[in-house]
Amino acid sequence: MAFKSFFNKDFLPVMRKYIKQLRGKGKRTFRTVDLIREYIGRYIPDKTSGNHSINANIGRFLKENEKALGIWEKEAKKPIKVGGKNTQTSVWEFI
Repeated sequence: MAFKSFFNKDFLPVMRKYIKQLRGKGKRTFRTVDLIREYIGRYIPDKTSGNHSINANIGRFLKENEKALGIWEKEAKKPIKVGGKNTQTSVWEFI
């Protein structure tokens, strides 16, 4: 059974707002990390399992709501370094 994010439908308009801001910057793609920075103001790698990670759950929420958000996952689990720490992110494209 797939793990569902702990965000609910009320989170959808919030993510739409920040995705719209990224789109307004003329980008064709964005990373989950970029969206979290837009939403929270910074990205902080967490040291918890993927099931409990806020960062991972935002990514799950995006995947679960791709169509409603007007995006699609172009690349999953892309390795990146943030603040000197290794992590992964997805790359999303606007549709």
